[in-house]
Amino acid sequence: MASNQDAEERLRAALADHYRIQAEIGSGGTATAYLAEDLKHHRRVPVKVLRPELADALGAERFLREIDVAANLTHPHILPVFDSGEADGFLYYVMPYVPGGSLKERLAKERQLPVGVALSIAREMADALAHAHEQGVIHRDVKPGNILLAGDHALLADFGVARAVAEVDETRLTQTGISVGTPAYMSPEQAAAEGKLDARSDVYALGCVLYEMLAGQPPFTGPTGESVVRQHLTAEPAAVTQLRPSVSSEITRTITRALAKNPADRFGSASAFGNQLVDGETPGGGTPGHRQWTKAVVGGGAVALALAAGALLVSQWPFGDPNPPEDHLAVFPLENRTSDPELDDLGSYAASWITAGLTRTDGVRVLDAQLVDQVLSSQGAGANLKRLALELGVGTFLTGEITSIGDTMALGVRISRTTSGEQIQWVEVRGPAGQVRTVVDDLQKRENRSQGITKGTLAFQAAVPAPPELDGFFYLRRDFLWI
Repeated sequence: MASNQDAEERLRAALADHYRIQAEIGSGGTATAYLAEDLKHHRRVPVKVLRPELADALGAERFLREIDVAANLTHPHILPVFDSGEADGFLYYVMPYVPGGSLKERLAKERQLPVGVALSIAREMADALAHAHEQGVIHRDVKPGNILLAGDHALLADFGVARAVAEVDETRLTQTGISVGTPAYMSPEQAAAEGKLDARSDVYALGCVLYEMLAGQPPFTGPTGESVVRQHLTAEPAAVTQLRPSVSSEITRTITRALAKNPADRFGSASAFGNQLVDGETPGGGTPGHRQWTKAVVGGGAVALALAAGALLVSQWPFGDPNPPEDHLAVFPLENRTSDPELDDLGSYAASWITAGLTRTDGVRVLDAQLVDQVLSSQGAGANLKRLALELGVGTFLTGEITSIGDTMALGVRISRTTSGEQIQWVEVRGPAGQVRTVVDDLQKRENRSQGITKGTLAFQAAVPAPPELDGFFYLRRDFLWI
């Protein structure tokens, strides 16, 4: 006990110039987490310190290299890394403080989550993983304890740590007693140590997490980690409907595919998995029938609505085309995922500005923002935007989110292909929530204010000035979008 106290005192002294350690808030297989005060920015932050035996096996250079990779992942559902380093032999990294706790803590209280909430969290995690996978980063330890909840916003934490551990020689890992991954969520190929893992291993782990959110327990349980790992290798999990009959057959089939023993039988990507999670209840309690947009409505009613509003500027638009042209675009309002109701209208304003900018771009045809907003409003909460974009006859669609993590606000725009759901590009800006003007000044110094959609003649560029009537708050936030 005395040695632990001595180690903590050494840690306090080592970090005293930058962080004031307040209390230990958790301990896991690879690290111990402390709540601390960031002395420079006057904010609470978790500081995670690697276990000494792992730090010795890993080494500072390798650890900092892998954490640097994680720190460069920029996505609204990935918890950013504020800082990392080595001090008096301690290897540590610092993240934002998320007061909502983890999914693990929520499941301990509620056991089973509403279907719509579970699907929403799984979709956000699939989106986060898809972004990381595009950068060549596999998480390796997707589990409820690494999913943090900030209101309705989920964030995936600890990218880079499992990757760093995986780089350590297996013999040295065995000596430390540390394994890569968590038995309840470990893919068969990871459990069998079959060498290099790919995105499908993370898909399996996320499938386990979704199963637990719905069923109230992981797919496999047992008295020891070894017994659980053995089941991942050889046993088939019970259908989630045996523990939660209200789950739809479509979602049951989706989970079953994600949990296939053979990686070739799973979804080939995290985005493909996430795109299937559109059935069941919505977070607001709606049912699938409330968010269906029929061909008859799109083919007739939507066109009539557009013409009546004087909004459709093309004589022929391919509504309902199963293979819509990629140079036909629709921009959906950004979703406000913060707790600030004053930002509710910003998403529609942003969509209007983006649409106006795209109408000035050669080679692009953009569906009127007012029409898109009206059609989306008619669907209610939980609308499947990919399906709606297809039925609106656009081959490319833009979505976005307004988020906040601690004292940081982020605005992001995602550009996706309709037929495949593939994300073409993610554009995001972060800044102090209380210092918007400072962040805008930084953005104005950037020379390149356009983004390419990288196929054909499409170009995503901000060519429209802020409407003169939108001054003050909305005018400032409008500039976040143009980078």
